[in-house]
Amino acid sequence: MKNYCRTRTCSRILGVLLLLVCLNFLSSCGPNETPEQTPPKPEEPATTLKMPAPIESRVIRGEATLPEELVLGFALDVSDTVLAGDWDVVASIIGIEERTVIFETEKGETGHLVYRIPKGMQFPLLEPKQPISISRNMRGYEASLGYQLHVTSEDDLMLSSGRIFGEKAQEARILPRLLLQQIPEKATVLSESKYETIYQVPVYLILNEKPRELKLGELTEFMLDRKVFLIMVTERSNVIPNEEYKGVAEGKGYTLEYVLVPK
Repeated sequence: MKNYCRTRTCSRILGVLLLLVCLNFLSSCGPNETPEQTPPKPEEPATTLKMPAPIESRVIRGEATLPEELVLGFALDVSDTVLAGDWDVVASIIGIEERTVIFETEKGETGHLVYRIPKGMQFPLLEPKQPISISRNMRGYEASLGYQLHVTSEDDLMLSSGRIFGEKAQEARILPRLLLQQIPEKATVLSESKYETIYQVPVYLILNEKPRELKLGELTEFMLDRKVFLIMVTERSNVIPNEEYKGVAEGKGYTLEYVLVPK
C-alpha cells in the first residue's frame, strides 16, 4: 500500500513539473504565436509600387543648328532658346549670313532662322530693319509629324515649305491662287517588298486653276502677280502596307514635301 502511494505521489509531481515546463515554453512564444519559427516581416509591403519619375519637357538652350548635308530643313531660336512646335514670330531683319536669317523681335529679343534649301534656290536678300513674319504649323498623321512653313515680308512671300502626310492624297494651298495637289489616279509603282508597296504620286501646280505637273527633284519656274518663283517637290509618295503587315506598319499613307522661293 505504501509503494502504491509513493508511485501516485511521484506521478503527480512529474505531471506538475511537465505542466510548468510547457507553460513556460508557451509564454516565451508570445500570446499570438505558435511554437513554430515565424518569418521576419518585410520592411515594405510587397504591394507597394514605386512610381516612375515624372516626364518633364526640356528647354533647349542656345542657337538653332542643322546638319550641313541636310537638303531641306528649318530651325529657329529666340532669346537663346530653340523653339519647338508651332512658330509665330514677328520681327525685323538684322542680317543674313551662312544660311541663317538674323532678326530682332518686337520685344527686342535676338533670334535666328536657320535653313537648308535645295541647290539652285536662295533665300531672298532682305535689308536691315525690313519686317519679317515666320509662321509654322505642325501637322501630325499617325507616327509621322509634318509641318507647313511660311515666311513673309510686308505681305510678300519670301519662302514657303511643307512636309505633310495623310490617309488621302495631299494638297497644299500656298497662296489664294496657288495650290499643290497630288493626283492619286496617276500613281505608278516605285518599289515593292513583302512589307509594302510604294507609289510615286504625281503633283500638279495649279495656278489660276490651270494645272502643271511638277517633276520630282527639279526646279520649276513660274510667274505670279508679275513675280517669278522657283518651286521644287522633294517627295510625292504613297506607302501601302501589305495585308499581313497593316497592323504594325509605320509611315504609311501619302507624303508631299516641297519648297518655294522667289527667284
